[in-house]
Amino acid sequence: MDSKYKYFFVYFIITLFTVGTFWYQKEYKIDKHLDIEFNNVMKNYNIIYSQYKDTANIIFKTKINKSEIIKIFKNGNSADKTLQDKARKGSV
Repeated sequence: MDSKYKYFFVYFIITLFTVGTFWYQKEYKIDKHLDIEFNNVMKNYNIIYSQYKDTANIIFKTKINKSEIIKIFKNGNSADKTLQDKARKGSV
């Protein structure tokens, strides 16, 4: 009778060890996969962000960074109504 409990106890310990090992491997693989996916998403985000940033810088340098435009922005609130309307229409 005593040996049955020993075998059951050994079987229970081995089963717990096996289940624990499988669970740990599953969690490790999930974490590894999530890290890889996160890195891929961050790479794609940084590529898209840099493309938009380059486009915005080109637009700023060619269209906005001119003395007339800077002057309009500087005096936007204090300018008279006709100059504000011209600025809104883009005909300044």
